[in-house]
Amino acid sequence: MTSEEWSKKRREEEAQENKRLRQELVETHAGWSKTNDTRIQTQQRAEAAEATCQSLLEQSSRWEAQAPEAGVRIAELEALFALQQTRMAEATEAWHKATGKHDVLPNLGDLLAWLMTRSAAMEAQRLEAGAQVRELEALVRELRDTANPVADERNITGAEEYVVVSLTPEEWRAIRDAVTRADKALAEPQERGGEGA
Repeated sequence: MTSEEWSKKRREEEAQENKRLRQELVETHAGWSKTNDTRIQTQQRAEAAEATCQSLLEQSSRWEAQAPEAGVRIAELEALFALQQTRMAEATEAWHKATGKHDVLPNLGDLLAWLMTRSAAMEAQRLEAGAQVRELEALVRELRDTANPVADERNITGAEEYVVVSLTPEEWRAIRDAVTRADKALAEPQERGGEGA
């Protein structure tokens, strides 16, 4: 091999080696860039995760601060729910008794309509009973005054003794029955109102 051939071959080998080194350098640089990008992304993710952790800690602290108040509110709501269930059961039982439909649960709207109608009827009954009582009181006073004008108005029992003198036993029983019915009619709406309150 002549020196010229050897030089040419040497230059080709050097050119190939330079090309290989350049390729390695490009690949190494690309790897570093990629590594740097990955490092930046990892850092950004770490910062985001840290911010999320901080936010969760703050949220947890707020929840812990609100826990006693929330516990009280939950207890109030549970008590209200229990009371509503009790009232619903009582209203349903009253509806069953009034309608005779013991195998049927009433529609809530129908039950409310029935309760409102019942309440209005009870109020009308109470007003009517009150008017009857006032009429009977006036009648007893009138009869008492007729029998004995000097009777003590505060002493109804004493007035009854004087009235008995001028009334027949049948008349006296009729008045007593009317007063008893009126007292009962007045007491029933109050008792029912107390149950449904």
